[in-house]
Amino acid sequence: MANSYYTKNKFGAVILKKGTIAYHNFNAELQQSELFQLTTGLATSFMTEENKETARTNLIEIYSDPKNKASVRLVKAIEVMDMDLVFDVFQYEQFYSQMQYARSVDNIITYFKDILAEVVSERPEILKSSEVERLDFILQFETMEEFVDAMVEKKTEELFYRGIDKIEEFFINKLNLKLFKSDIEKNAFNLIIKNRNLIVHNRGRVNSQFLKEFPFLKFEKGQFLRYAFQDLADLSVALTNIAGHLDYEIAKKYKLKRIKIGN
Repeated sequence: MANSYYTKNKFGAVILKKGTIAYHNFNAELQQSELFQLTTGLATSFMTEENKETARTNLIEIYSDPKNKASVRLVKAIEVMDMDLVFDVFQYEQFYSQMQYARSVDNIITYFKDILAEVVSERPEILKSSEVERLDFILQFETMEEFVDAMVEKKTEELFYRGIDKIEEFFINKLNLKLFKSDIEKNAFNLIIKNRNLIVHNRGRVNSQFLKEFPFLKFEKGQFLRYAFQDLADLSVALTNIAGHLDYEIAKKYKLKRIKIGN
């Protein structure tokens, strides 16, 4: 990619000057996520002792229910809680980071789906295959646009459940584009996807299949995936760079509409 088409921020993330609608939506969610994380951290630093006691009072009011024994116990616990710990953002790092990790990966998966839809709208023949669709599936759509959108979503979901090799194969065979710049990038993205799947389908708990595929990570079965806020920042850079480089190449090849990013 020529440097005239993108800049890099101080963290090394590729920022396109112009991108597709799919990239614009991907980038907008990424920025919102990052701002939420920063706002949460900054809010903690502005909590005074007076604010914390006001918060304690509000929590007691919210959970108070004299007829409910569980609520009574919870209120008693809140009355003696160390509010410094309650409002320490790092107390919730593992829980929040897992949620944000999965959401970030879903964001780029949705980008792949959206960019495929943009390409197919220009080149519908890309969806041609020897696979046979059920008649009842086809007839449920009132317009060709609805059918194409459904096929793109169906194909994307199938790809991401079949593994990284099939995803790469689709982009090479159908779009004549390399999804990854190197095997290192491909393997890193594969791990990202598998991490996301553990979070979504197993609460982030490592299983036998994960151990078999990634023995070098030295996890133990039943261990939980843990991420620090810095891990989320690193993930954001990695996903941004994959989407940025791909978006430029795919928009150029298929002459997709591009808009200014951030405007």
